[in-house]
Amino acid sequence: MDEKRFLTARQLLLNLLAAYGLSWLWSMIALNLFRDWLIAADGVIIELPPGPHLSAVPSLMDLVVWAPITEEALFRLLPLTLILINRRLLAENFRRVTWIALIVVCGCLFGLAHGSLPHILVQGVGGLILGLLFLANCKTPLHAYLSCVACHSLFNLTVVLAGMAFGHR
Repeated sequence: MDEKRFLTARQLLLNLLAAYGLSWLWSMIALNLFRDWLIAADGVIIELPPGPHLSAVPSLMDLVVWAPITEEALFRLLPLTLILINRRLLAENFRRVTWIALIVVCGCLFGLAHGSLPHILVQGVGGLILGLLFLANCKTPLHAYLSCVACHSLFNLTVVLAGMAFGHR
């Protein structure tokens, strides 16, 4: 087995925890700095999806399982793996620019997918962090994808638990 090809479990976990911590740090900074702008744009800062609230299980499943799986596939796995597949066709300097540009574009689209333009600041930077996590764990696309899904799921679970602790539905 090629040692350089795979990251150790410790490296994967440290990358995941670093991305999770950076995502939360940025979210707290952004929510404090841009609170009025985010409220003016949406009327709320964090809103759980509408639907029957007889049980928290469907919303929890959507936020913690299905959303991270589909969003990470759409915004990280698909575009970044296409670059991995075509990397032999790209010159070295252009390859670096392509990675950076693609991570920035994917991060911005990830932010816009979560709401209005101000969400680029909060979720968009979170998307950038997840893109960097993908690159840090990119020895294989599967490792990179699963680490991004795990970080995204952990982040969403923390948001749901914080919302429940502070009385938000």
